[in-house]
Amino acid sequence: MYIENRVFSAVMAGLILLSLATNSCTDTIFLANFDGTYDAVFAKGDRTFRMADDMEEGSVKLVEGKYGGGLFVGRNVPALAISYATKENFKFEKGTLEFWFRPEWTMADTEDIMGPNLFKYITFFSTSGDPTRFCLYKNQYNWLIWDYRLDYQTKGKVITQYSSQSDVIKPGKWTHMAVSWDTGEARLFIDGNLVSISDIWDIPGMLGDRMALGSPGYGKGLGADGTFDDFRISDHQRYISSFIPPDTPLKVDVLSSVPTVPSPSQEEKDNWQKKRTMFFVDFRYGLVANFSLGNGLGGSNSILKIEEKDGRQAVRLNRRAQIGDTLWFPTYGNINVNMSTVDIDICFSDPLQLPAVIFDTSKVVCNPFSPQDQHARSGTRLILDPSSRMVFECIEGGKLLSYVMSCPLTVEAGRWHRFSVSWGGGVRLYFDGKKVAEENSFPLPSTTDKYFFVGSDSQGINTIDGWIGRIEITLWNTLSECPSAR
Repeated sequence: MYIENRVFSAVMAGLILLSLATNSCTDTIFLANFDGTYDAVFAKGDRTFRMADDMEEGSVKLVEGKYGGGLFVGRNVPALAISYATKENFKFEKGTLEFWFRPEWTMADTEDIMGPNLFKYITFFSTSGDPTRFCLYKNQYNWLIWDYRLDYQTKGKVITQYSSQSDVIKPGKWTHMAVSWDTGEARLFIDGNLVSISDIWDIPGMLGDRMALGSPGYGKGLGADGTFDDFRISDHQRYISSFIPPDTPLKVDVLSSVPTVPSPSQEEKDNWQKKRTMFFVDFRYGLVANFSLGNGLGGSNSILKIEEKDGRQAVRLNRRAQIGDTLWFPTYGNINVNMSTVDIDICFSDPLQLPAVIFDTSKVVCNPFSPQDQHARSGTRLILDPSSRMVFECIEGGKLLSYVMSCPLTVEAGRWHRFSVSWGGGVRLYFDGKKVAEENSFPLPSTTDKYFFVGSDSQGINTIDGWIGRIEITLWNTLSECPSAR
């Protein structure tokens, strides 16, 4: 693929240059914590609850929760047992739904809970409407599912599978459950772990007027048979990668302002045009790219610190014991999946902690934490293995499609290094500007994630402990040499 210079000239003239400036806006649009009341403590729309008429006494009640009060919803409850208005409190275009849940059942209780009617799913959340609705539920196979149906047809679906022996959900254990979505995809998180991404997601925009917590939105079904706490809805995708669930009560949040990126200098424009740059960020403007052919607004699963390191602005990533810090940017427009060169400057902290993921575009197709799921990832990733060898992997359906590996490298903690990979008609790896591995025949995967991650994978596993100082992605695959890191 070749993009002519006049396209880049137009870009440099400002047609696609990223220059973002937004006002702070409300992130949380609905929050109910059940501390002495069924009503929401905050809502953009109506915050008052509505209870179904035909319920047994005690099947919905306020009880002790994880933080203060909680909401218990029994097993045998009618549709919309307790519900709230969706208008202004729920957006079908994009959002995040999350809550804490403690069940009265185990995964092994599935057969007893379901009984002879296999269509009686355990419902955590549902919007009203027959036969159109959003729903989060567990089916008789121990699949946790977030889906959208229109006229009985499934238009959006994200599934993760667990066995009956799994203890991810069990009596007395609080589990954090979350789903985030936009018009292109949905993501499911259990206890902060990204466990699945939608395989189909086509939301036409129809939505019922009520949303129920712990009961079906229409017809017959099974209630959640457990206790909820801190039920929050946000108006954007709060979670993209795995994260550490909050250890304090959920609150009403406000999105931070996005800094304005000033127009680049003529020297920068000429340099980017010459190299056919698609994406460049050096963190002078926070997690916003200096230049991007796509969306240059990045994000993380935690609040990242940007600090000066050896005379340059750099993002500090912490590895941590379980889920480390993640740093991501949108893939579309910023990476050509068939031909690109990626340069990343990294300074590892002391002691050097390996293995570490340098760059990852692989998509989680199913739950990598479940032994029943054979399909883990599809995409590409660049890693530094325990022996300090650079390895570029192409993964398809959880299986290694191809890889290229360097010899052990002299990676020093406390020093800036540049790690580069170039693909298209073969693959080349570079370390501090010197070619260290090459493979001329290299099949590429058929799909990648909607986001690319730098310094970790989307699970936050094998996160780099150190600093990321510069990321540049160019439309170039015949790199003979690249400048070494400063």
